[in-house]
Amino acid sequence: MLDSLFAGGRMADLALAALLVETLVSLWLARRLGRGPGVAAILCNAGAGAGLLLALRAALTGAGATMVAAGLVSALVAHLGEVVLRWRRRTVEAPRLTQTAKAPREVRNGRY
Repeated sequence: MLDSLFAGGRMADLALAALLVETLVSLWLARRLGRGPGVAAILCNAGAGAGLLLALRAALTGAGATMVAAGLVSALVAHLGEVVLRWRRRTVEAPRLTQTAKAPREVRNGRY
């Protein structure tokens, strides 16, 4: 049974469905709570995962190297979009420490 899930690409379909649910819940929570990652970051993250899962599905079903490469390239583009968003947010939110200011606890504990 497990072999047929992988051979037919159904495992990738199930993972894509789970990714869709996760994305919708993340968007809902971000909107409802007003915090967490932004919409663009959530969508870029989901896009990268979807691209990888589509490449997996293409490989499992024998769709050919072009389809596998297309999935991988789309995952790369989405990942780079998220990296750009993180770098922009990091430069905007980067705390400036003066002699009178203390670093946040996360920075002091090495978890930043």
